[in-house]
Amino acid sequence: MDFRKDKPIYYVCSYPKSGATWFRFLMYTCTYGVLKQSADVNFFYLTTRLQDDKIQEKLKTGKKFFVKSHFPYHEGLPFSEHISVCIYIVRNPLNTLMSRIDHYILEGMEVFATPEGRDQIIQIFINYADEKGMDPNSPSEYAGGWNHNVVSWLDINKEIPVYLIRYEDLIEDTVGVISDLNSKLELGFTSENIEKSCVLSSFENMKKLEQYEIQNEIRGAFYSPVRKKVFNEKNIQFINKGSRRNYQDEISPELIEKIKTKLEKGMELAGYL
Repeated sequence: MDFRKDKPIYYVCSYPKSGATWFRFLMYTCTYGVLKQSADVNFFYLTTRLQDDKIQEKLKTGKKFFVKSHFPYHEGLPFSEHISVCIYIVRNPLNTLMSRIDHYILEGMEVFATPEGRDQIIQIFINYADEKGMDPNSPSEYAGGWNHNVVSWLDINKEIPVYLIRYEDLIEDTVGVISDLNSKLELGFTSENIEKSCVLSSFENMKKLEQYEIQNEIRGAFYSPVRKKVFNEKNIQFINKGSRRNYQDEISPELIEKIKTKLEKGMELAGYL
């Protein structure tokens, strides 16, 4: 594919709860092999809003590197002049929604574990679907709505080349998807790197690492006092159901159709309709 080879940033973007954390682990283990602690990923693969100062430092080296973001595409996108390509990760929004509910519970918001709380989150997800967000100071609204986020990258954006990865395809054929990405973007991974990475970054191994870091209170991608409490009391983890998630077990057919109607454009662009 055509991408801006002279630019240093591989910009990895997604709506929250679409598989970006897993992809970060895959890229780290493709590059370095065994991951001893999740904190290493945070320094290898920086996040906009949270690590902008470190991104500025890396830009001075002239080397290529990964940056994570949940921003929709918009004028004034941080570091846009340095972006080689946007690797956009998308997940079926109905499963994204279920994972988001789990995440709220993981962060100690037990109200969302009730049927009323779940209905509230689902309604907000629907009502907020086309909101633009883009407030860099807002922890909850910077990504905008699911539909707007997806459409902004897959339909509106023309300036930055976009390489689309569907979470479901990554689950189904991890080696194949990463191999194609490696080839198209000239990342320089060997076949052995990729195959080993897919084992090292499997859900089973990531769950084990998360459990170890929670139990030993090691700060990184997983541990916090609240998450340890929820894990001990309810056995809920950040690395949760993964490929086993099925929204049809948890949302009524009528509500599924309502969500699909509201998110029609984004779901069509991503191949879900």
